[in-house]
Amino acid sequence: AEFIGQLDSPQNVEIRARVEGFVDQMLFLEGTNMNAGDPLFKLDDKPFQERLKAAKGMLAEAQAGLKKYEADVARLKPLAEKKAVPQQDLDNALASVDVGMASVLSAQARVDSAQLDLGYCDIRAPISGLIGAKQVSIGDLVGKGSPTLMATISTLDPIWFYCNISEVQY
Repeated sequence: AEFIGQLDSPQNVEIRARVEGFVDQMLFLEGTNMNAGDPLFKLDDKPFQERLKAAKGMLAEAQAGLKKYEADVARLKPLAEKKAVPQQDLDNALASVDVGMASVLSAQARVDSAQLDLGYCDIRAPISGLIGAKQVSIGDLVGKGSPTLMATISTLDPIWFYCNISEVQY
């Protein structure tokens, strides 16, 4: 028997931009097999590198502030024990250490976020399969407002065949 139908993959993965940027490179040929982890696109990462440097600078600043607050506590503790300075000065210095620790944690989170965004500029294949036609070109702005569809990868093993068969033929 002959049937007219449609082939479809049980797994089609849409490749989308997770950050906003311009497409610098397309690193694959349309219609070829890709392995998981193969590079697909490279986005312009210069703005993200600058954000990472700024975040690292803020982290260094927060760490320096924390060191100063800890030095103040170390200096004030023996003086407060001898009643040479008011206890309030020591309490303020201890509170400043807590604020400094929070600033370091916040700055570290900004560094981690900037590194994550920088990593999203290097778009790789999440699965092995056949990659379809590219949906963007070099120089296009992607990820503005919502994740932009860039390409689709489909697994070919197994592959499904969809068709309509009459009950009599079945």
